[in-house]
Formats: sequence, C-alpha cells, structure tokens
Amino acid sequence: MLGVPVEFKKRGDFHVQDMVGYGTYNQPPGTWSDDTSLTLCLMENMIEKGNINDLMQKFKLYQDEGYWTPYGEMFDIGRTTVEAITRFRKGVLPEKCGGQSEFDNGNGALMRISPLVFILHKEFDFVKKAEMIKKYTEITHAHPRAIVGSIIYVELLLRLYYNNSIDTSLREVKELFDENFKKEHIYHKELTHYKRIFEKSFLNTPRE
Repeated sequence: MLGVPVEFKKRGDFHVQDMVGYGTYNQPPGTWSDDTSLTLCLMENMIEKGNINDLMQKFKLYQDEGYWTPYGEMFDIGRTTVEAITRFRKGVLPEKCGGQSEFDNGNGALMRISPLVFILHKEFDFVKKAEMIKKYTEITHAHPRAIVGSIIYVELLLRLYYNNSIDTSLREVKELFDENFKKEHIYHKELTHYKRIFEKSFLNTPRE
C-alpha cells in the first residue's frame, strides 16, 4: 500500500511518510499491489488446505475478476505470471506452468511466498522445505535460479522468525546449501548468482 504510488520511480527522488494515492497507477490511497493480492490468494489457499491447482484457480480469478483486490479490478500483473496463468488456462498442469528460461527470472514468486514460513516453521528437514518452496515457486517461475532465490528468502525469514540476527541467518542459509546439495547439484550451481549476499561485507554495502 505504501509502495504502489511510487512504483518504478527513480530511487532517492521520493520519500514515503504516509498513505498516499494517485501515483504510478492512479489508484486511491490504501490500494495494495498485485503482489499483495497474490499473497492473499496463497494465504487463503493455505487456510483452506488447497493444492497448487486451487491456487492457480485463484490466480486466474485475480486476473479475470480482480479477486483479492481492494476494488475488484486488477490494475497490474507481471509478465511471467500472466504467461503461467495462460498455460494453466490451456490445460497445462500447475507444476508445468512456470517460465523455464533464464529470462523468466523475475521476482514474482518471491513477492508472494512469505506465508510459507507459517507452514514450514516446524519442519527442520531442509530438503523437504526446499521441495515445498519449489512447488509454490515453479507454478509461475520454474527456472532453478528463481527456485534457489525463493529457498534463500524463505529460509532467511524462518531464521528471523526464530529471532536470529540477519548476518547469522545469512551464514546459516549458505551452510544449509553446502551441507545438503553437492557441488554439481543445479541448486548449488545457481547459488553462485547470489554469492554477493553471503559475503561478510554485504550488510555494510554503501547505499549508492
């Protein structure tokens, strides 16, 4: 809700202090984003104990009817997510709907999967958690790099949930990959694209 009015604006040329409207998408104050709508779809699906087919049905309703939007009308949606929903409409299985090319590695899955923390916080098998995170990522973003990004993100949130510091959490996430996936595993290979966030100096990176 805070970010929608300033989305795509140049960093540093705005300052958000309150709920405002009529910015990038000309929406009233308090309008939440497509990422929030799709997150709410996931939350509802978890509460209902639905499967990924049920979740894709909700995504389709979001696109068609503005499901889980504040005013019943969609005003934004990511390209990769649109393409995944289109495949689903054509009868493709949900687990095969996500874009698989290197150019399909947007952040659309990351933006909606944080609620998985609340069904994974008592699961301590990293490989099992990784499989669950993969299942909820690949419905729209199926390239291994996107899946690795989702795993890093949810694992980081899990550690913060248990009151670890962010630097300790980052170190432990890297250790989990090293301990559970061999060097030749595709996830370990893709981890190289995220190596900067695991460097000790990362949290001191200058703002610019």
